[in-house]
Amino acid sequence: MKKGYHSVYEENLIQAIDFAAVSGFDFVQYDLGVPNHFLDHIPDDELISIASHARNQNVEITFHGPCDNVSLFSDYPAIRSGILEQYKVILHKAKLLHARHITLHTGLCPEFKLANSESNEYLTKYGDYYKEILIKNLSQIADMSGDVLVCVENDGFSPFVMSCMEELMAEKPVYLTVDIPKLFNQDLTLREEVCQFFSAHKDCIREAHLHDINENGRHQVIGEGNIDFTRFLRLILHEHIYLNFEVRPKEAALCSMQRFDELCRNYT
Repeated sequence: MKKGYHSVYEENLIQAIDFAAVSGFDFVQYDLGVPNHFLDHIPDDELISIASHARNQNVEITFHGPCDNVSLFSDYPAIRSGILEQYKVILHKAKLLHARHITLHTGLCPEFKLANSESNEYLTKYGDYYKEILIKNLSQIADMSGDVLVCVENDGFSPFVMSCMEELMAEKPVYLTVDIPKLFNQDLTLREEVCQFFSAHKDCIREAHLHDINENGRHQVIGEGNIDFTRFLRLILHEHIYLNFEVRPKEAALCSMQRFDELCRNYT
């Protein structure tokens, strides 16, 4: 079980590694939706040097995909091709950095609900089509990933998306990232069906995102919100699951790790 933080505001990859090293983090997760963390313009020889620096500092590297404006339900041929080409570049660079894994969001499946109806007739009609799109896109990413683990986070997980994931995981080496606050609805009631999904597939979990929720939303310092993390410890405290303190800035992530460690000591 290793602990890391989500790098967003650091100026470059080296700065994030150095902070992780002096702060007791085992890994850093670069968010590839952040311009300072784009890999495209970094030459391969420089990435190899960065990987060496991380190894010397005993810091592992992981990635979060550019998911906020990229959907793996994209079906327009040119856009879909561009997304897959971008992931081909990302994964080539990730291999040079010896990244352990990359976490992705599926994005949202389109919805066109009918007036005065709570059901999703559009998904009933086109569900098989969008399932094929998602599974093909994720399958191609998995096929090009090499030793980099591909993990899918429960962002926007619906019964439909979870059924897609079950079918995909039976065929391809695709894993899961559980974001603890995203197991809750907006009113902080537990999303029971998503919790059941992760319990049923706990052997596929490779990363957990840890942050709290309060009146300012998610990604708050642990202990300054409303989540009781002890109820999830049996799910996430395993050697193969990397704990990512997804709180910004980096100092808040460090505080969150320290509070989580104290919570675990008191719990046991």
